Amino acid sequence: MHQSLTTSLVYRFDNLNCVDTFKNWFIQSITNSMKLNSSIDLSLLHEFVNVSQVNRCRIDAFNFINGKSWSQMLKTSSAFKNIQLLLGPDLAIQRKINLSIHMPNDKTAVLPIHSDSDSGDTPFQLNLWIPLTDCRGSNSMQIYPLEETYKYYDSFASGHINKNLQYNQDYSINIDYGSYLLFPPCILHGNVENTSPYTRISLNVRIRSLLSPDLPEVPPDRSFLSYYQPWFKSSLYQLSERVYRALSV
Repeated sequence: MHQSLTTSLVYRFDNLNCVDTFKNWFIQSITNSMKLNSSIDLSLLHEFVNVSQVNRCRIDAFNFINGKSWSQMLKTSSAFKNIQLLLGPDLAIQRKINLSIHMPNDKTAVLPIHSDSDSGDTPFQLNLWIPLTDCRGSNSMQIYPLEETYKYYDSFASGHINKNLQYNQDYSINIDYGSYLLFPPCILHGNVENTSPYTRISLNVRIRSLLSPDLPEVPPDRSFLSYYQPWFKSSLYQLSERVYRALSV
């Protein structure tokens, strides 16, 4: 039975092995690069790392995590089956998993309201968003109602594109550690300045069907082969692929 998706779905991992491993990798990275104690509460990272250091911290952790077999690990998690229910069995996944650190009062971490499809991403995909800390209010992400995205793209047809998108904290996603979020990144989303006393750390990665189309014009850095890698191929897909290659010679 297929699940329906409106704007976003919050799930709980069946067990914490996957998210605990991501968290431990992040802690290993900052323990090495920032000389922090491995028992650190990540929601209080800002007490040990200032705004001028956070980008170095993020890049070091990004490189460290992407040096691991993270996509294979995700395939063993309960998220994998839920993604297949929404996108089908044959999947491609972004080559690099992204990492965000949203510290209190860090204006540089504000992400304006946007749709990823505006920068060339196919609308036929999902974003898997995994928090490594609890997320509430301004330290989380805002995902806008489906109607707002429809209005935004309807304005393209009229030639009067609405770029004056206003933040609404009522659209914040409240999600706990051990859960994950699935949403189409073509839906309007973003984040505001974090006015909470807690840092948010999260991972996100785009996933699409191997059979999904691209937009008519794709930037080079968003092309299928450079941006994605095959994640799972069913036996039917492998058969079809083999026949297709034989007939394409």
